[in-house]
Amino acid sequence: MKTKILAFAALALLASSALAATPTYLYRLYSPGVKGATAVDNLLPTASSVFATWNPADKGTAMILSPGNLTAVGNGSAFASVRATQSESSGKWYWESTITGANATNYGYIMTAGTSTFDLNAYLGTSSTGNYFGWYPPQTPSYSSSWPGTTVAAPPGGVNYPVGTTFMMAMDMDNHALYVGVNGTWNGGGVPTSGAAKTGAAVTGLSGTVFPAINVVTTQSTSNFGATAFKYAVPTGYHAGVFQ
Repeated sequence: MKTKILAFAALALLASSALAATPTYLYRLYSPGVKGATAVDNLLPTASSVFATWNPADKGTAMILSPGNLTAVGNGSAFASVRATQSESSGKWYWESTITGANATNYGYIMTAGTSTFDLNAYLGTSSTGNYFGWYPPQTPSYSSSWPGTTVAAPPGGVNYPVGTTFMMAMDMDNHALYVGVNGTWNGGGVPTSGAAKTGAAVTGLSGTVFPAINVVTTQSTSNFGATAFKYAVPTGYHAGVFQ
């Protein structure tokens, strides 16, 4: 058993002085149902772990959450974001979000992360408060970020991913890097296990305390923070989810 002290917060990065709970994680060589937990350990949850969900008390006005707070739906009137119930300032964390419904002409879906102060009722890129990163595939450029010193290598825009598409997020707070991918492939040849090299990272200047987040207008997205098996392999050395 291994005890780690984590900062507790919501994906917007946030400078926070709040003390975190002390979670317990179990190292295993293999765990059925947890992809990526093979010859080299991932940090896996235990039976007492509490997994993140979307936070109904920390969302934009136009955001609708399903029972269980894992499915986020835009009401079609405006972009809105929601932060997760947990945030991180250290360690390596992985989660997935899958498009489970969408308007046929405008998916209006942004995979994102940010601090506790970015505007939940603003389209990412127009928020004047807090730090954030967003990937909006239909737009060119498709990445938007406000972190100082951040460098991004955005994939081509103009893409509307269909229902069933799964987006992957790997957040390496120890090396200040964020990696994003789709359907098992990391954008820009990203290598989440590259450490300080930050190979193909979407963000290289991540700092503070960061929340998983999502921004939608017409899309329905269901996220997995580790309570069920992931669709794709968890990068070696990453927590298999976002939990405490």
